Amino acid sequence: MSIAENLSKLGLGVSSQGVVSTSKGGTGNTTGSSANYASTYFWEGTLELNTSTKRYYIPAAATLQTIKANLVSAGQSQSTITINLNGVVIDTLVIAAGQTYVTKTVNNALSANDYITVNITQVSSASDLYVTFIYRE
Repeated sequence: MSIAENLSKLGLGVSSQGVVSTSKGGTGNTTGSSANYASTYFWEGTLELNTSTKRYYIPAAATLQTIKANLVSAGQSQSTITINLNGVVIDTLVIAAGQTYVTKTVNNALSANDYITVNITQVSSASDLYVTFIYRE
């Protein structure tokens, strides 16, 4: 007996095929739903001008929805980073002097095997940069 068959006997809204009904918070079908994923780029230490060679490859077709940049220590002047898709700038984020984060909503189509890189184009005394990409397949 499968796990799905056992769950269906518990009366939790799970069919013997493993489908969770919409009345129980499921999709009502076996195709599931798209999911959010995140990947984070990290620069350790005081920011320096940098053209990144670190590539984050996209595993499947997706849409980039949010980019979040965080600093552990704020700078005395602004810090600027560019986000590149397959080597082409698709966005620029500016973290203002004295601030430690910026969040930007975007809508960029990504294909399987595309890659994202991060360039630090304006530096300050800020340190430890985290750039998180949130995307949906």
